[in-house]
Amino acid sequence: FLGDSFVEGDILTSDLRAELQQIFGGRGVGFVACDIPFATVRRTVRRTSSGWSAYSVMKPKAAPEELRDKFFVSGYMARGSVGATTRWEVTDAFETLDSLSRARVLLFSDKGSSVEVALNDSLSYVVELEADNRLREIYVEAPIDELTVKVVGGEVLCYGVSLEGDKGVMIDNFSVRSNNGHAIFGTGAHINRQMDELLGYDLVVLQYGLNIMQAERRNYSKYRDQLRDMIAYAERCFPQAAILVLGVSDRWVKDAEGEGYKPIGTVDALAEYQRAAADSCGAAFWNTAEAMAELGGMPMFVERGWAANDYTHINFRGGRAVAEALAAAIRMPVYELLAEREEAARLEAERKAREA
Repeated sequence: FLGDSFVEGDILTSDLRAELQQIFGGRGVGFVACDIPFATVRRTVRRTSSGWSAYSVMKPKAAPEELRDKFFVSGYMARGSVGATTRWEVTDAFETLDSLSRARVLLFSDKGSSVEVALNDSLSYVVELEADNRLREIYVEAPIDELTVKVVGGEVLCYGVSLEGDKGVMIDNFSVRSNNGHAIFGTGAHINRQMDELLGYDLVVLQYGLNIMQAERRNYSKYRDQLRDMIAYAERCFPQAAILVLGVSDRWVKDAEGEGYKPIGTVDALAEYQRAAADSCGAAFWNTAEAMAELGGMPMFVERGWAANDYTHINFRGGRAVAEALAAAIRMPVYELLAEREEAARLEAERKAREA
């Protein structure tokens, strides 16, 4: 789930993940970064880190030149030498976050290194990584409540860990604040492909638009063309995955007097350009603003305490409402397909019975 500040902190995606996991199986929060260059909080996982140099795809020149082509669509990576440590701990914010059975630590060790992995503050072992210029995975299969990674020799470039359970739905939240979607071009296609080989993505969601929308602007043809390029790049990086474009969310802005709020007036226009880009690329489209309108729109979200007083960003309560609507849209074709298969099986069984 690639997005901007609209889903930062696992807003929306945490509830979408929980609902789909309850229906289709699966446990765990999925991918969590090793370290990022600013403070943030996710109620779905606790992370403490130290000793890393963290870099953001939004500020690529801050990263050493030899690392600038190694960004993953998560948006962040961290380089650490001896002593660099990150601890991830599961929470009970949702029923499907605990009882994990595996973890995948994703990193590079192009010069060779030693990494200590500790489980549940008790069991620990050291993994010796030979020099290799490909993405590496430290795969852990065991009951997991807490996992700690510490560099004890050499230097590594770490992306993060995927905390998982049994087979079923996993949703990775890759939110990057202030990103209008263009940052995907700053990620390495070869890195994304290697990640895809390990994690096996079935769906890539593109949720952008808040940072491109302007009051009274109705023509977004340039952004439509850029979105087509984003979709094409996502398809190149994740060739087995379907693409879903989420239309821009509802937004209001201060009126001329600055005493109240009014609709920004261009949500519908931008959403139609986003739909056009998706349609032309054979991608799916879901109208976020329309779903919010059915729930009363941004004024009702603010009144109910579902959104911030900036009339732009929803909070966890608003995210839950939007997630429920999106989950319903995802479930519907699944149920229809299952019904078709059941009907076909019934007809086949009747045919065989008649022939017998």
